[in-house]
Amino acid sequence: MRSLFSPAIRLMQNLRISQKIAFISAGFAIPLFIVLALLFSELRIEVASAKNKQHSLQLIQQNQALATLIRQHRTLLHLQLTGNKQVTDRIKPLETTITQAIDTAAPNSDLKKQWGNLSSAVMTMKAPDSFKAHTQLLDSINLKTAQLANNSKLSLDSDFTTNELSSLYLKSLPAIEEKISVMASRGAAYIDTGLFEAGEDVMLNSLQMSVKVELGQLSNAVSQYKKENIEYKTPLDNLQTALTNVQKYFDRAQDEVLASVNQSSGKAFSEAGDVTIQQLNTAGTNVAHLIDQRLGESISQLNLKIIKMFSAIIVLILIASYFLMAIYLTLSKEIQVLTEAIEKTASGDFSNIHQHAGKDEFAQLTNAVSTMNQSLSQLIAGIRSDAVTVNDIAHEIHEETVDLASRTDHQAGALQQTASSVEQLTGTIQENAANLAQASSLIHSSATHVNQGLEVMEKAIDSMQSVTHNSKKISEIIGVMDSISFQTNILALNAAVEAARAGQEGRGFAVVASEVRNLAQRSANAAKEIKALITTSGTAIEQGSNMINSAGKTMQEIATNVKQVTHLIKHVSDASQEQSKGISSVNQAITRIDEITQHNASLVEQATASTNKLEQQAMSLSTAVSIFRISAVSEKNAPVISIQAIQKKKAATHQVAAFKQSQKKILRG
Repeated sequence: MRSLFSPAIRLMQNLRISQKIAFISAGFAIPLFIVLALLFSELRIEVASAKNKQHSLQLIQQNQALATLIRQHRTLLHLQLTGNKQVTDRIKPLETTITQAIDTAAPNSDLKKQWGNLSSAVMTMKAPDSFKAHTQLLDSINLKTAQLANNSKLSLDSDFTTNELSSLYLKSLPAIEEKISVMASRGAAYIDTGLFEAGEDVMLNSLQMSVKVELGQLSNAVSQYKKENIEYKTPLDNLQTALTNVQKYFDRAQDEVLASVNQSSGKAFSEAGDVTIQQLNTAGTNVAHLIDQRLGESISQLNLKIIKMFSAIIVLILIASYFLMAIYLTLSKEIQVLTEAIEKTASGDFSNIHQHAGKDEFAQLTNAVSTMNQSLSQLIAGIRSDAVTVNDIAHEIHEETVDLASRTDHQAGALQQTASSVEQLTGTIQENAANLAQASSLIHSSATHVNQGLEVMEKAIDSMQSVTHNSKKISEIIGVMDSISFQTNILALNAAVEAARAGQEGRGFAVVASEVRNLAQRSANAAKEIKALITTSGTAIEQGSNMINSAGKTMQEIATNVKQVTHLIKHVSDASQEQSKGISSVNQAITRIDEITQHNASLVEQATASTNKLEQQAMSLSTAVSIFRISAVSEKNAPVISIQAIQKKKAATHQVAAFKQSQKKILRG
């Protein structure tokens, strides 16, 4: 969109305000003048058209008058040719009048030729041919009249009343006049001769009936015209009277011609027709005057409209020029005021605060510049206040830097003591960790030996339990041997009894039985002794097994305790290692604190340098904003930087420099 208007924008940028206003005025005035010229031309065309209608109406009136004369000539000649010699002396003067009228109305037209031919041949014509020749001449006049009406658009006037009156004058009244003329000429000839030509009675009867209808319609139309146009009552009354006389004449024609009663002479009937036509022509002339009057009024209205429009345009141009000049003067003054305000603002004078009371764009721009000056004035005052605040902050930074230096000095001393204590604590913890590691190794070895002893004890317990089991089996075997000895003894006893029974034969067997009994007794005794010994050994073995079981439980408890001690020592060793790591972290943290302290020292140095730069910038800022002129209120509220504050800052800077030297020495130590 901007590229579309860029040529016009560049053109407007190269023009001054007066030239822009003139250019815009011309841009609007030229199309306006063209439209107005076309409008005036259209109005002038309408005026010319109305004047042309008036001129055509005059020519039509001449033609109507000529047609009336020719109708009179037709009537008189028709009467003469049908045998009425009383009208002969009226024909020649009438022909002279017609010739003069044709020379006046249409000197170089075909009408003059037709009239010349007609007037030279009338004496040789018969009555029907003469009537027909006159009718043809009348048709030519009517055709010319219609051409004049159509060419001038008189019959197509845009005004309704004028159009209706024109239709009445151009069509209705000439038609009725023609019918009156026909009735007068034909009826007078019939009255004189008593004879009709072939079909003439039917034609006249039809003419009578059509006139009656036309008169009724025309009378109604005239009555309506009178209601709609009260100012035209008199001429329309005359027309109404003429139409009434026409009706009376045709009523007379009804009696004398069509009914053949109350007849007068043909001459009298013809003269009555002439009088009726004359009355109708007079009424038609009045209608023509009304038409001409309305056309004149239309011309006057158009001329008045042109004058009013021209006057209104002149007034509007004067008003537009007045307001354009006022706009130019206003813009020039406002631009001058705005230019002066901007120049003062550009020179650093923000005290120009001018509020414009207008509501246009320049007033808004002027108020915006005033608001800008006020805002800039407050901004400069704020900058001055901020400069003082910056100086105060710099002073506080200096003091805080000195305080920070002092606290950093104390921090460095405490840090050295902490580092020494941490180093001792680190050595002790490392030694404890080594001892705990050795104790853990010894405890682990003891636990191993205890576990081996537990394994041996378990094997001994198993062996004792096996011996106890075997002793039980031996006791059972000895019990079996004791039982066998007892049975053997019984058997030996039985054998002795049997040997005694046998007597002498059984003595040897008795001896054997006795020996067997002794052996059985000895085996039983031995078995008892072995059983007693085994029982005693089993009891001792059982007691030893119980003691070994008790010792095994004790060793088990010792092993469990050793494991717990080993576990605890491991936890202590792990804790010592973690403590050692923690001490190492503390040592690293202390190292980091040492680095931070050094960094703080460098930051103190940088803060001092930044404070010096800040002080210089504050002084430069104060010097820079001191060239601006601000409003009295802002000037009153703006603080001023004190010399004493600057001197205090310089003293604090020297203190910080001295602290930096001492801090470097501490950090080296």
